[in-house]
Amino acid sequence: MPQQLSQTLNLILKQTSRAFYLSLVVLPSRSRRPLSLAYLLARAADTVADSETGLEVDRSETLRQLKHAIHSEPGERIPIDLARFVPEHSGERQLLCHVPELLAELDGTPEDQKRAIKGVVSTLIDGMLWDQELFARPSSDGLSDSDLDRYTYFVAGCVGPFWSEICAGDDQRLESLKSAPNLEMAIEFGKALQWVNILRDIPKDQENGRCYLPHLSASNFGQRFVSSGQRALRAFSQAVQYPLLFPPSYTRDRFAVFLPLVLGLRTLACLFSDGGPRRNVRVKVKRAEVFFWLAVGSLVIHHNGLLKFVLSRLQKRAHEALHALELSGV
Repeated sequence: MPQQLSQTLNLILKQTSRAFYLSLVVLPSRSRRPLSLAYLLARAADTVADSETGLEVDRSETLRQLKHAIHSEPGERIPIDLARFVPEHSGERQLLCHVPELLAELDGTPEDQKRAIKGVVSTLIDGMLWDQELFARPSSDGLSDSDLDRYTYFVAGCVGPFWSEICAGDDQRLESLKSAPNLEMAIEFGKALQWVNILRDIPKDQENGRCYLPHLSASNFGQRFVSSGQRALRAFSQAVQYPLLFPPSYTRDRFAVFLPLVLGLRTLACLFSDGGPRRNVRVKVKRAEVFFWLAVGSLVIHHNGLLKFVLSRLQKRAHEALHALELSGV
């Protein structure tokens, strides 16, 4: 089995994964390929769920067909017509064209990794199907807290245990990653990152008929936004402990999870400091700051004390920004 994906798939990965590529590319080869393959399969499904199409098609049915293909043997697969989906992003268009190659890569994956990939991608597709059902009839009321917790698990939280399983493999030094408390920590890590997406993308999502929280103009929006921000930060309070599950010598594994934590916390701090979500304004960490954190990460990732200090400071800044926002009466 090749240690890495083909050059074509790796290029598509770089084009479609944006900041997440920085985590995937630094991983050791033992885990980079299966995690990258799972990402591309899930991204292909997500592209189907979100893409424009010139025909009246049932996206949910196409997602089910893709899920069936992932679980089928090569000779049992029915061709899926993905050409009718026309995403705006050129990388996503290329990705849909290479789904057969992705399935072939899956077929050539060791059984334990193949089982894990099939499981997590199936759960992610189930989350996309549920998302389609949730917003089949647009509502401005938003989801309940329990529905949001379920949603964040299906579309991101489930990735945490998968990441732990792939990274741990049969390495006895990483066996603790598979313990029940640490698997729950991994779930909260995934949920934390999804909360960043939800809170940051509220205006765009609501324009597209997806109201995870009440409409921006609703009287209870501010209260729900603050409580959701608090939920996000509770998830991060567990997630920041995750890098420390890897011994200091596992620098690649540590760095791969350090960066999304930093960028997630910085995005929330900027969002809260800016007064919350606004139409036509998408908060994101600037490229120069990303490079800054790449440099900082390379320095602190070897030392537990420094790593804890940096992540603790970022948590504190996000908490302070949210508290100030709450006092301002957003």
